[in-house]
Amino acid sequence: RYRLAEATREEHALDETRRELIVEVRRLRDPKHLAEFAARQGFVRPESVIDLRAARGTGQP
Repeated sequence: RYRLAEATREEHALDETRRELIVEVRRLRDPKHLAEFAARQGFVRPESVIDLRAARGTGQP
């Protein structure tokens, strides 16, 4: 019985950790968070962006 109770407690703890990690991943993937993080790291917006998918077949590099 002790082993089962201990395993059940561990399962609950792991479930809680999993939920916390899911929330953290969602926060880290949030575009607003990414923009703020990039700004803190000194990243700047590019002057121009080339969408390589759109440029395919147009003769542009």
